[in-house]
Amino acid sequence: MHCDHPLANTNSIDLAELANENFIALNRKESPQGFHQTLMICADKGFSPNIVSEPRLLHTVLLLVDSGMGIAILPKSLQLHSSPSLRFIDIEGKKVEHALVVAWKKSNINPSIPLFLQEIESLKSQHEDVSKIIT
Repeated sequence: MHCDHPLANTNSIDLAELANENFIALNRKESPQGFHQTLMICADKGFSPNIVSEPRLLHTVLLLVDSGMGIAILPKSLQLHSSPSLRFIDIEGKKVEHALVVAWKKSNINPSIPLFLQEIESLKSQHEDVSKIIT
């Protein structure tokens, strides 16, 4: 949410408190999983979000939230790539888990594959909440 939002200075929030807010969600066709996840997280709190915009690009979602048009449910990791006027606030309740699947042909000699796998291993060691990465 934008830093001017009345709840912007809280450490965590019960999503039910945001039931009457306008939501910005990444376009359903561009990110069906993300769109569905937003709907399900809100439904678990007893409301359907009032989605006022569905931009195709993630950066557009951030810009619209920064303009005050609405709020968005996004991974906190995006805080590193967003405007300092945005606030990323933890949502109380169960943690949402994401699965990441990576596949490649063993015969592929693309030099970026080993670099990418090193980065995945680095992320695995940095985040204790990553339960399983199979390589």
